[in-house]
Amino acid sequence: MNYESGNIPKLQKEYEAKGVVWLSMIITEKQQSEHGEDVITPERADSMARAMAEQYGASPTATLIDVGGTVGTAYDTRTSMHMFVVDKNGMLAYDGALDDQAGEGGQNYVTTALDALMAGKPVATTKTMPYGCHPVGDHMNDGASTDGQ
Repeated sequence: MNYESGNIPKLQKEYEAKGVVWLSMIITEKQQSEHGEDVITPERADSMARAMAEQYGASPTATLIDVGGTVGTAYDTRTSMHMFVVDKNGMLAYDGALDDQAGEGGQNYVTTALDALMAGKPVATTKTMPYGCHPVGDHMNDGASTDGQ
């Protein structure tokens, strides 16, 4: 819903213009052909990332392909829209939902966290319950980083 509505692509463009590094991640299960060869080749991973960007108008700084879910597991990713904000020192500053799902005028936890970090302030809400579907499969999971700040 957040991609289809254009919400995520808009946020990606807005915050990348402010120096934020926005990473998207596609978590996919390890797949092998009948001959034991990896099905998710670098070329296939690149194709998956381009297809997601084209389908949704997304413009992340980079898209990571997490074959087997190693990174997703390390971050305890729970849903396809599980968001993470990492500060310029590599510390996790926010973990959870994009927003409170209240629509216009609602609370956007990710933008609030990013704005606080860019202003040199602590993040007030550091953890919320993420929403979306189960992350295993060809789902996109986003994370924003303030590495450029």
